[in-house]
Amino acid sequence: MRLEFCDKKINFGDTLNEWLWPKIIDAEFKDNDQSFFLGIGTILTSKRIKEIETKGAKQVTVFSPGTWGTEPILLKDKKWKFYGVRGPRTAKALGLTEDFITGDGAYLLRNFYPDSDQKGKAIGFIPHHGSEIFVDWSDICQKAGLKYISPQQQPENFISDLYECESVITEAMHGAIAADALRIPWKAVKFSPSFSSFKWYDWAEALNIELNIHDLPFLVDGRRVPLNRILEDFFKYYANKILLKKESKRLNVYHQKRLCKNHKDALVNKLIELKTSYYQLSDTKDLTRITDKLNATVKQLNQDIKNGVVRSN
Repeated sequence: MRLEFCDKKINFGDTLNEWLWPKIIDAEFKDNDQSFFLGIGTILTSKRIKEIETKGAKQVTVFSPGTWGTEPILLKDKKWKFYGVRGPRTAKALGLTEDFITGDGAYLLRNFYPDSDQKGKAIGFIPHHGSEIFVDWSDICQKAGLKYISPQQQPENFISDLYECESVITEAMHGAIAADALRIPWKAVKFSPSFSSFKWYDWAEALNIELNIHDLPFLVDGRRVPLNRILEDFFKYYANKILLKKESKRLNVYHQKRLCKNHKDALVNKLIELKTSYYQLSDTKDLTRITDKLNATVKQLNQDIKNGVVRSN
C-alpha cells in the first residue's frame, strides 16, 4: 500500500501515519504502490482526490481521514473503499451513513501508550505547525510559564513531551487528540487567521465533545517568515483579489503583519489567563466507544486484506 497524507515534512499529525499504520495494518507500505491508503489527516479534499486519481490509483482504502468543508464530495468510483471517516461532518460531505464514523485514527495511540498518570506538572502549549513561522513560541511560552511543544517532531518525542504535562493548550488539533487519548486535559485555541474550525468540530462531534475554541491575539514577526512564504502569500492574495475578485483564504503576511510590544504582551497575558481556566476531555464512555470501533475496523480491514478484498500492493 501507499500511504497518502497531507505533508511529507515532520509534523506530528501527519508523521503519525508513518509511525502508526505499519504497526497495525497487515500490509507492506511502499511509495510506488498503486493501492493507496488514506489514514490520519484532512485529506479528503477535491484537490487531493484529483491528485490521487491522476497518480493512477487502482484502489483507495479510506480509514479515518476528514475533509475541509461542507461542499459535497462525490466518489462513485468503486475503487474507493471506505472503512471509516473522522466525524459526522465528513460523513455528510461524502454522503456516508453514521456507521462510517470511526473517529480520528490517532486514538489508536491508546494501543501503545497508557493513560497519563499526570505526574508531569507542566502546562504545555502546542501551536499549529503553520503558526511556528510567525512568532518565537519558545520566547512567548517562557514568558507565559508554559512548556513549548513543537508539533514538528517525531511521534515518540511529541508524546514524551505530552507526558510531562498535567494539561495542554493547543492550536494543533492532533495535539488535542493525542492529549485526549492519553487523558491529559486540553484546551483548543485559535491563533492564525487561517485556522480551520471545521475539522475541529468534525472530530469533536464524533466524541460528543462540546468544543470551546479560545481566540489568541495574532501577530507576525516579519523577520521569522521565510521569503518564499512571503512571496507565495503575496501572489495568492493579489491573484485572488484582482483576478477572482475575492479575498484569499491563505493568510497574507503583508496585510496581517502586526508586530509591537503591546501585541506580544497581549498574547502572553492571554496565555497566562488561559492557564487557569476550564480544560476539556472527552467522556470515558465515548472514548471507549470510538477506540473499540477503530480497533474493530482495523480487524475487519486486516481480514479483507488477507482475503484479497483489499489490495495490499
